[in-house]
Amino acid sequence: MGEKESILIVDDDESTCRMLALIFGKNGYEVEAAGTGREALEKAQGKFFNAVLLDIKLPDMEGIGLLAPLHRMHPDMVIIMVTAYASLETAMQALNKGASAYITKQFYMQQVLVTVREALEKQRLVIENRRLYEEAQQELAERKRTEKVLRESEERYRTLFEASAEGILITDYKTQEFKYANPAISKMLGYSAEELKEMGISDIHPKDLLEYVVSEYMAQAKGEKALARNIPCLRKDGMTIYADIHTVKTIMDGRECIIDFFSDVTERKLAEEQRKQSTEKLLRAMQETIRALVTTGEMRDPYTAGHQWRVANLATSIATEMGLSKDMIQGIYMAGIIHDIGKINVPAEILSKPGRLNEIEMSMIKGHCQAGYDILKTIEFPWPIAQMVLQHHERMDGSGYPSGLRGENIIPEARILAVADVVEAMASHRPYRPSLGIDNALK
Repeated sequence: MGEKESILIVDDDESTCRMLALIFGKNGYEVEAAGTGREALEKAQGKFFNAVLLDIKLPDMEGIGLLAPLHRMHPDMVIIMVTAYASLETAMQALNKGASAYITKQFYMQQVLVTVREALEKQRLVIENRRLYEEAQQELAERKRTEKVLRESEERYRTLFEASAEGILITDYKTQEFKYANPAISKMLGYSAEELKEMGISDIHPKDLLEYVVSEYMAQAKGEKALARNIPCLRKDGMTIYADIHTVKTIMDGRECIIDFFSDVTERKLAEEQRKQSTEKLLRAMQETIRALVTTGEMRDPYTAGHQWRVANLATSIATEMGLSKDMIQGIYMAGIIHDIGKINVPAEILSKPGRLNEIEMSMIKGHCQAGYDILKTIEFPWPIAQMVLQHHERMDGSGYPSGLRGENIIPEARILAVADVVEAMASHRPYRPSLGIDNALK
């Protein structure tokens, strides 16, 4: 049960007020009384009463005169007129001014209770119907606002799509057929919008790359990647262009769709290819230059001819086994075939001396690392070749030369070259000793 319904009895007859208060109180109502019209207005000003039993004759005013101000305060309040002088004219006047019912003081209490209950029930129905009507009106207004927003949104997005410099295709996720094409994609691919609506993903990409292209679309639609780069697309005239494609998934007309935004990057792709070819050409020229330097050095030291090539091959094998990148492996190979270039500063008779070297001669030999670095440091290699050459005789424990570097201070490429250099030197014949053999070298 909710809160008690409240009743205000407005009558200057105290016995009538007490009797009505007693009866309504026993029937579960909260009751207050007022002996004058002014007192009734004061009580109603501070509190809402579900019903007012209003005597038509009051000491300070006519009861009918209270109908209007009471209704202004509380439009949903039930007002029942009570009089000892019943007349049809008075009853009609009260009802016309907003009274809910009319009873005489020659009443039976059961009749009064029934009248009040019926009036309150009618008022509850009125209030509930009004609430339902207002909710229905609000829902209708909200639906209209939503429909208006959707229409405006659709128009706005259509305008954006139509005016977009990016090519846009909307594709059915399951069938992979196009549902919409904007003017930019029509211009990009050379098809009209009507033609594209009769086509699908398989019609605008090379057949041999279709599986890859579809996997890129789907990876984006699933949120696994943000952008598919350099995707080949076939124009109507048979020309292949390249596009960066950004894909998002959405729902349109109850079906899953993907919206693809195409940016033509054909010029960028061609420029990348040209740069790649130029880089490869420069790299080949660099390799030939390095080979010429190596050949020059080995002509002065016939006993170690082929040493640098073997070190380069061994270092490459080590780097490959370690899982290094192809680019890093190529840099190690290039440094390997030129790592002893600094020996061109060492007299040939010292390089080919069959006996043990003295301290001065050994110092000259050790200087080949720095000499090689000085020769190579100004050449802009794509790898740290000068540093590899400088450090290839450093040792992890700091016992190497020329700087006595330790551990992590030696770059990884130089550590690989150091191992390959030592193994190759031990396993090869030298003027001052025979080969120690590969097994000893590996130990």
